[in-house]
Amino acid sequence: MIVHRGRIILGIIGVIVLAAAGGWVAGSNIRSPAEAAARTAPPAPSPILVPAEKKILTSRITTRGTGRFGSPFLVYLASSDLKSGPGRISRLPGPGTVITRGEVLLVASGRPVFILPGEVPMYRDLGYGMSGSDVLQLEKALKQMGYSPGTVDGVYDEKTSTAVAQWYKSKGWKPFEKGSKQLSAIRTLEQELSVAEKDKMAAEVSILKAQTDVAAGEAAYSIAVKSVQLAETTVKASRAEAAASNIAAESEVKSLEIDGAAEKKKLALQKADSTRLSGELKVQAAIIDLERSRGDVTVAKAKLKTARDCLAASRAELQIASDHYSRVALDLKSARLHTSAQIPADELVFSSSFPLRIKHLNISQGDFATGPVMVVTDSKLIIDSSISIDEAKFLKEGMTVKIDETDLGIKTSGTVTRVASTPGTNRVDGYHIYFAVSVHDNTVQLDGISVRLIIPVESTGGAVTAVPVSALSLAMDGTSRIQVKKTNGFEFLPVTTGLVADGYAAVSPVRGELMPGDLVVIGYRTAGGGGI
Repeated sequence: MIVHRGRIILGIIGVIVLAAAGGWVAGSNIRSPAEAAARTAPPAPSPILVPAEKKILTSRITTRGTGRFGSPFLVYLASSDLKSGPGRISRLPGPGTVITRGEVLLVASGRPVFILPGEVPMYRDLGYGMSGSDVLQLEKALKQMGYSPGTVDGVYDEKTSTAVAQWYKSKGWKPFEKGSKQLSAIRTLEQELSVAEKDKMAAEVSILKAQTDVAAGEAAYSIAVKSVQLAETTVKASRAEAAASNIAAESEVKSLEIDGAAEKKKLALQKADSTRLSGELKVQAAIIDLERSRGDVTVAKAKLKTARDCLAASRAELQIASDHYSRVALDLKSARLHTSAQIPADELVFSSSFPLRIKHLNISQGDFATGPVMVVTDSKLIIDSSISIDEAKFLKEGMTVKIDETDLGIKTSGTVTRVASTPGTNRVDGYHIYFAVSVHDNTVQLDGISVRLIIPVESTGGAVTAVPVSALSLAMDGTSRIQVKKTNGFEFLPVTTGLVADGYAAVSPVRGELMPGDLVVIGYRTAGGGGI
């Protein structure tokens, strides 16, 4: 009975408590209309103010690119006529090896392959007596390395040969001097020179004999001419003697006619006939001697002409033999000099830039050293990148590029060296333009690494008055304005805008004054902390 009454009392107390609580709740929610309106109205916003600044504004393009070493090209080894065939590779550099001018690129069958600066590729063996643009660049390279090739005129002479030999020896190699083909050519020239020398000596002997024959012919001709002269004198004397004898005989006959001595006259006539006959015989004998002498002159003259013709022919033969001998001797000298120090076509490679880096090998040890043997690059770091077509109009060759990859600790700079003229080139899509950046510091590890590129494309040059872009608004007439805090409140200030970059805009008041540090409104903050 007592328990039952306790429960009743506790129930009454609970009802009283609930009633009191309900009255409090009801009383707290009852408001007047004015109080309710005041409580539901939004709080008055407060302006967000920032100072105007004096700063340099720079507009930037940010993109990414991948580094590589520049100007890759294939290294070819030409074939050499000085050798029987290409050598086998016995020593090769590894990928990434840096090669400078004048160094050995590889070794094949115990012979080096050097690399030198030059635009003209190696396409032939170089040696004494040759000339051309390839010889000229060889001479220039030798002079740059401290060797003296003589006059740098594109002619491979003895001084060039000496410089080549010194260069080879300084690198620990024996210069290439004789090939099997050259030795064979030298032996052939030596044999030809021996024959030419014998022909020359035979011609000299023929001249001596011809000169002797001419001398003998001249002597015989002179004697024959004198014999004719003597015979002519004898004929004249015989005729004169005969005429005198005839006159004397006729005088004697006439004297006997006067005396009338018939017998004496008869004897005188016989004597006169005998004298005349004797004179005629002497004259005829003298004429015969004269004709014979004249015949001797003709024969001697003919022999002399023959001897002189033989002498002229011998002299011509000697001239031909001497010319041939001189030409062969000169060829032999040239061939011997040619072997003093020369460069086979497969022992030299020309490159337009240095130093070089080995990128990829196309051959292995034991392969024949011929054709494209490796891919090399220069040591200039290049970054390949691309930007959108819209951004590309701001990009120009020569612009400075900031290269920044903080996570990798890479911070350096470069220069835009190429901007493609059309989209879709160099393996980029049709909506982007390829461009290349040359890195200023080639010691940075960028090969194959993706990095961020920041390119300033426009700048105010000097410091300008700038405000955040959010401070700008449009007036009813469409002009730009900013709201500036003044001593007695806020004022809208009309401005002209310049470069916009990094969230700031360069501004210049149309009227009034805006100084660095002046506070401008960039938005409003409500009492709850939200901004508008």
